[in-house]
This record gives sequence, C-alpha cells and structure tokens, in this order.
Amino acid sequence: MPRIGTVEDRACLIPDIHCPEHDERALEVALQLIEYINPPTVILMGDFMSVDSLSRFSPANWKQADSKLNEEIEMAKTLLSKIDKRLKKVKDKYYLEGNHEDRITRWVCERAARLGNLKALGVPSLLELDKRGWRFIPLDEQPLILGKANFVHGYYVNQYHANKTVQETGRNVFYAHAHDHQVMYAKHMPGDKPHKAASFGCLCDLNQSYLLKNKPTRWVHGIGLIEFFDSGMFSDYFLPIINYTCAYNGRVFRG
Repeated sequence: MPRIGTVEDRACLIPDIHCPEHDERALEVALQLIEYINPPTVILMGDFMSVDSLSRFSPANWKQADSKLNEEIEMAKTLLSKIDKRLKKVKDKYYLEGNHEDRITRWVCERAARLGNLKALGVPSLLELDKRGWRFIPLDEQPLILGKANFVHGYYVNQYHANKTVQETGRNVFYAHAHDHQVMYAKHMPGDKPHKAASFGCLCDLNQSYLLKNKPTRWVHGIGLIEFFDSGMFSDYFLPIINYTCAYNGRVFRG
C-alpha cells in the first residue's frame, strides 16, 4: 500500500523586492499566492529595501543621501505595513538582511564616532521589525536553518551561481540575490545524498534604474515554496509569475 502523509511545515520565500523599485503587480500576485497557500512560515529573502541613496554608485553627496534615506525608510515602512496586513495568519516571519540593507549597516559604522545610539539606527529598529513580529537575521548570522534547508540572501551572481553555491557549501541552500531561477544538485563524496542550491527570482521592477534601458537579463518574478517532511527533508517549488499571472494547485492568480 502507498504511504501517504502530511507535510510538517511550509515556508514561502519572498525574494528581492527592492522597495521603492518594486513591481506592485508582481508583489500583489505573490501575496495572493501566500494567502492561498497559508504557510505558517514566511521568509523575506533580503533586499526588501533598495537603499539607493547609500549606494557607492550614487552621485549624491552624503548630506543629500541622509535626506533621501529618510524618504526610503518611510516608503519601506509603508510597504511592509501593507504586506503585514496580508500575512496576519503567518506564525513565524523571518527577515534576512541583504547586501542592500547592509548599506545602512556600513553607513552607520562609518559614522560611529559622531553618532549616538547606533542600535536605533539599524534596520530592525528603523523598520520596527520586533513590533511587527519579524525576526531579523543579519548577513553574518546567516544561514537561517529550518529542517535540513539553509536560507541565505545569496553569495554569488555569476552566470552559474547555483552550481557555485552548492559546490562551495556542500549544503542545501536556498537564496535570492541573483533575481533569476537556477537549480543545481551535487554529491560531494561517494555515498552522500545529493545536495541542492536554488535561487527564487525577484519581485522588483525588471528594469531597475541602474540598468541600461531594456537591457536583457535572466531575471524573473516569482516566489518559493518549501514543504518539510517530518525528517527535516523537503520538497521545494518555484512559482513563476509571468505577465503578472501564476497558476498553482489548479487556480490562477493575477495582479
């Protein structure tokens, strides 16, 4: 007789949003999917904020950057409030720090000598994450480990980043960062079970301001879904959002 059981846990992965350069319609489809799936766990995979004001490529001087940063923080808080309203049933919410949020950390550290309460200037405090029920995972404390899966913002953006990730870590690693969808399996020693690395797209505007206009990319909108077995192993799925439409479990979701 076939053995049929139930999953022990589910986690939805929300990849790079890059507020305020996010795609509202793609995000709407993602939130519809998450509400339908109704997972107990949601992971923001980093780069929720773009923080362009503190980019090393920004032409603005620091005085202009300070003013612009306040605007970016307020926009991010507004968007996060909108997301929180849609995730009321989620039990565990994790916010992975991305390299774009790390711009704030580096900005604070560079000015530490003349700043007072440094903790109040960190991302968790600026976005009021504790009050909202999000657990913040800094870059240097990643991976977040759930079952036998490791979650990070992402290490590489080269052409074959999934292969690079699984070869270097030798672990099951799920991430965003590269804005595309890649999967690679690897076995490192005879008798090993295969490990995998996978990236899960993005929810940002596919024509970011720092790109040449209409520059071809591998980027794709979507979210990730991980279903855990009682052993800690899992099945993972990428739910692509193409033309603001996604089909899942016999239903169609549109933005």
